[in-house]
Amino acid sequence: MLGRAMEARLGRIVAVDHQEHRHRQHDCRGVVSIDSKTGAVTRNLEYYALGHASRFVHQGAQRIASTGAIGGLDNVAFRNADDGSIALLVCNSAATEQRFSVRYNGQVLQYSLPANSVATMVWAS
Repeated sequence: MLGRAMEARLGRIVAVDHQEHRHRQHDCRGVVSIDSKTGAVTRNLEYYALGHASRFVHQGAQRIASTGAIGGLDNVAFRNADDGSIALLVCNSAATEQRFSVRYNGQVLQYSLPANSVATMVWAS
């Protein structure tokens, strides 16, 4: 299973009409939103999170432990079965840049993630 917050982000329906979205809870939206009047398509944060997951998390990967959501940052980590690499997906749903640290194998990586963005870190086995 994915981390609860990331699972919610990646497990959404594919598209939501922008009018319908306004009548739902703030955290309920599709990968894309479609304006029913103009046909304009808006790629939501979930679109980019799904793109990262599909590129860096290989078929057969297993979820591994990572810290829970902290201050607008959701994260989930996987060990890829085919090559043993580790993929960490981090999603910043906050309206401001978020700084965080990742500790792995005795090393620390400090990173700044812009508002409403997704990043993926990969460690080779």
